[in-house]
Amino acid sequence: MSSGRWWGAALLGLAFAASAAAAPSTPAREEPAEYDLLAQVVVQFTSFTRWPPLRLVRPDSPLVVCLWGEDPMADRLGAATRHPVGGHPVQLKRPDLDELGTCHVLWIAPTDPTSLRALLVRTGGKPILTAAADPSYLPLGVHLVVEPGADGTVMRVNLAELQRSGLEVDPRVLNLAVIEWGTR
Repeated sequence: MSSGRWWGAALLGLAFAASAAAAPSTPAREEPAEYDLLAQVVVQFTSFTRWPPLRLVRPDSPLVVCLWGEDPMADRLGAATRHPVGGHPVQLKRPDLDELGTCHVLWIAPTDPTSLRALLVRTGGKPILTAAADPSYLPLGVHLVVEPGADGTVMRVNLAELQRSGLEVDPRVLNLAVIEWGTR
């Protein structure tokens, strides 16, 4: 598949995932299906993210997806990352504060404000894609917030913090997101 076709197919998949959240679901399946969809959006966003060369040295270097806290999303991210992301095998990890530097992606479950500040101090300006479902985390320094909306899944991106981290996201994916310039 040519590079242009691959990007187009992947973007179509991301757009489909975002629009699928608006599909009706039964109340018994609503929460699991919602978290499955949010996890897929995070994984797709990650596949369009480029890390500085020294963070992913070889094509077979593992992409370390770290999970902070407990919520249904952590389990769904585990299931969604069973296959390589951007050609890299995925390694799931539950780090402590001293291990955050080994993460490429950090999913932040709902947490208390003190812990959140400590996480963001340790990850700020570093090439670690931070993601959460709580929109109030975005102006505090989280890069990506995915949340269900009335018309599908909404991706919010803190572009100032993303740029400060040295991560690059394909502009075509950023066109699908709500861009905010929030800073700490």
